[in-house]
Amino acid sequence: MSKVVKVSLRHILSDDFNKYWEMVSIRTFSHKVGYILSNPVIIFHVMYRLAYVAKMNRWSMIIRMFIHIFYRFLCVIYGNQISLRAFIGGGFHMVHWGGIVINGGSRIGRNARMMHNVTLGMKNDGAPFIGDNAYFGTGAVLLGGIKLGDNVRIGANAVVDKDFPSNVTIAGIPARIVKVGSNSGVSNSTYKK
Repeated sequence: MSKVVKVSLRHILSDDFNKYWEMVSIRTFSHKVGYILSNPVIIFHVMYRLAYVAKMNRWSMIIRMFIHIFYRFLCVIYGNQISLRAFIGGGFHMVHWGGIVINGGSRIGRNARMMHNVTLGMKNDGAPFIGDNAYFGTGAVLLGGIKLGDNVRIGANAVVDKDFPSNVTIAGIPARIVKVGSNSGVSNSTYKK
């Protein structure tokens, strides 16, 4: 879990932005630029990715320091705490900003979709490991060294403190399986308007 994962900023941002464009159906370049500059979620998201890549790829100390200070400033402004030690795969999509806390030991697969006030926290020296195509409902809390499979949907305000397999929807306090099946995960067409 503590393995350093080097990533290309261009590739990971390309995956992330493709997910944003897919969700909001923006096609023209001018609209994309306007959306990026006016959306606090994307501004924070880009700065998180930049700070993560700078840290993992060991950019020059002065550049890393400047990026890290600006990233921490945005954490305070936007109310998010995403550790630069956490790994989040490409295609990550934060729907709303604010209240997102991700512990440094956490690992999140590709194409995750996260609402606001989600916490991935440490418990008994372990942090969550989440598969690909996960959906995190508003206020979801995931604690400890749990493992969730691919295509898992976590309901609003669910408290998850045990492992769950792939292709399930979980909800409740404590979380339990409420739906089983391959359509329970997040797909590209699930959230299009």
